[in-house]
Amino acid sequence: MTATRPTAVGYTSAPTDRARRRQLAMIETHAEREGMALADVVHDHPERVTLSELGDVAARHAAQWILLPPAVGLADRPSRVPEKLEHIDAACVVVTDPDAWMLALDIDGTLTGEGERDVPEESASAVLAAHEAGHHLVLATGRSLVGALPVAAALGLDDGWIVASNGALTARIDPTAPGGYRIEDAQTLDPERVVRLARDLEPAVRVGVEEIGWGYRVTERFADHEVNGRQRVVDDDAELWDMPSPRVILAAPAAAPRLAGAVTMAGLTANIANAGWVDVTPTDLSKATALEKIRQRLAVPRTQTLAIDDGTNGIPMLRWAHRGVAMGHAGAQVREAADEVTGTLAEHGAAAAIRSLLTALVPASR
Repeated sequence: MTATRPTAVGYTSAPTDRARRRQLAMIETHAEREGMALADVVHDHPERVTLSELGDVAARHAAQWILLPPAVGLADRPSRVPEKLEHIDAACVVVTDPDAWMLALDIDGTLTGEGERDVPEESASAVLAAHEAGHHLVLATGRSLVGALPVAAALGLDDGWIVASNGALTARIDPTAPGGYRIEDAQTLDPERVVRLARDLEPAVRVGVEEIGWGYRVTERFADHEVNGRQRVVDDDAELWDMPSPRVILAAPAAAPRLAGAVTMAGLTANIANAGWVDVTPTDLSKATALEKIRQRLAVPRTQTLAIDDGTNGIPMLRWAHRGVAMGHAGAQVREAADEVTGTLAEHGAAAAIRSLLTALVPASR
């Protein structure tokens, strides 16, 4: 006599058909691997179906399991699952693709030239090949979100993640959302505290306070290539620091080491871009801290992480990844932090590193 297979119901929530197909493939693969009968799949975007409603669907099919893809709203609230499903005797499980890697890619000096939007064809095609193969892509950059989004668009990405402002901001690419993105995490600081501290050391310091998705409030205009997005010159300090910000720029000739030291002593994070420029972000932040949160949400093993970067702000990211790859033109400190070194930007080193990963792997779920 053949044993009855346990019944499952799946749930997808994705902004695009491709992302939904990827989630569905994970659900179907998990059900087949675990010997489950997949009775129904609820497709939902944006996440309007509640766990209780999903439980009702499971109850109609007498399902013992509800299969959720990683990094959707319902999967992120496991503590609420038992109380919501008490009435149907079903359990939730977050399914994953065991073949999928998480690729964290710097922008400036890795995918593009400094401040540029267009990605050379060699690198763009490698990124898209990884995306099409079902791997998780994250653009991890010191740029603000408004500076990273055009690169995502140039690559043709209609889903994926962006870690911006050196880890202070995490967003998901979503063509159906206003601006084409959804903020997933925003770590902010009090700009007044940073500005007052900086002016004590450098009274003439130039200041830029980032506004998410827009640009900067500035004490005097920066060159267009120095910052992303629009600028609004403000004369009133109250307007300069009237709301929390993910990043404050401090610029003064040859003052970066002193300013960074003071900022660090105050418990904030300082990234020195050059001798006269410091990016200040909240406490204990880096690209790596934001990437680790994404990795946990996606349920990707740490051993399936790849990071490519060329700058000192990427050193924590290279050390975080199982496979940290420094660009060939990176400084000695960056190269030493990496597991390996690829070609330069001109040699399309990022493309080579990505393709070396793809050729060694069985394709992930499409």
